[in-house]
Amino acid sequence: MMTSKERISRILSFETPDRVGIKDLFRDETRASWQRSVGEDLEEYFDFDIRTLNIDKDLSPSQLEAYFAGAKKDRFLALSFSEPFQRYVEKSGLVRALENIGNNPDEAAAEFKADLDQILSRAVGILDRGYEFDGLWLFGDLAHNKDLFFSPEFYSKHLFGFHKEICYFFASYGIPTILHSDGNISRIIPQLIEAGFRALHPVPYSAGLDIKELKREYKNDIAFFGNFDLDIFRMPRQVLEDLIPAHLDICKENGGYIFGFDGPLGPATNIDDYRFVLDIVKEHGRY
Repeated sequence: MMTSKERISRILSFETPDRVGIKDLFRDETRASWQRSVGEDLEEYFDFDIRTLNIDKDLSPSQLEAYFAGAKKDRFLALSFSEPFQRYVEKSGLVRALENIGNNPDEAAAEFKADLDQILSRAVGILDRGYEFDGLWLFGDLAHNKDLFFSPEFYSKHLFGFHKEICYFFASYGIPTILHSDGNISRIIPQLIEAGFRALHPVPYSAGLDIKELKREYKNDIAFFGNFDLDIFRMPRQVLEDLIPAHLDICKENGGYIFGFDGPLGPATNIDDYRFVLDIVKEHGRY
């Protein structure tokens, strides 16, 4: 049986692992409630393959030490921060950010650069202190369920270059970059591949993304996460016993796949139902 580090590294290299990887996100209230219930960190309790460290805010040496002390040595460890568009939205709010982009895209791009320079400087400080990471988890919601928040032309001219800089910067450290974006980003997937992204999370079924078609079109160009709708928790367990293996067979075909749900697990999800799903995934996600 592979370690998480070995498993995810093989998946991102389109080599056959022992089984699909597993990674999910939690809403804050769910995380707090479930952690009280199980008495430990949820990533460790559920044996997720990827553990992230967010550096959007500066971390003290003691916080860094605590992170590494709390992570198993065989876990795939990913540095994490928000990409330039996401940071711009977090400062301005989505509506104002999109208005600014429409009225003055060059000014927005200048802010993208300033924010990126700042976060890369922070990352260099961590890496140069000898902390080792296996990947980068880049957070940026670039789309809603129907389409991008901006035109493909805006992406090409004002954002693609920054994404490419991030991917190539971390590749120089031997670190592959995973992009998290909700929504339907299908129109820019070829450019995301060109920029250097190794995987996309979560490829939401709820946004109309067909993972079978995506895997057929992009083959070994990029790996995919997710594509499981949270609505399946409304279904009886006997239905899930057939549905999950059938969809897993599609997702894991020819490798390059990590299991997860389309969105963060919220209060409506029962922890026992989630355990039940993970048991099926671990059993039927084997190669």
